[in-house]
Amino acid sequence: MSEDESTAAYFAALREFNGLQGGPGIVIVDIWQSRWKILLSLGAVDSATIARLPGQTQAFVPIDLFPPFEILKTRYTSSP
Repeated sequence: MSEDESTAAYFAALREFNGLQGGPGIVIVDIWQSRWKILLSLGAVDSATIARLPGQTQAFVPIDLFPPFEILKTRYTSSP
């Protein structure tokens, strides 16, 4: 996950699928800061560097944290 929409758009367009046919897409995740801190304490990573993209960072939620992430997130919305 990237806090920067331009980074997210870059990856979504990288394979020219824009979220179709299993390709990457942009989803906006709203989560309260207090709930994000809970996920951080469980192993999520804030501002992790992105390989081969100097200066770009992303949030990372390990797959085993998806169940609590689903409970703690406020809402998902798609980006046009």
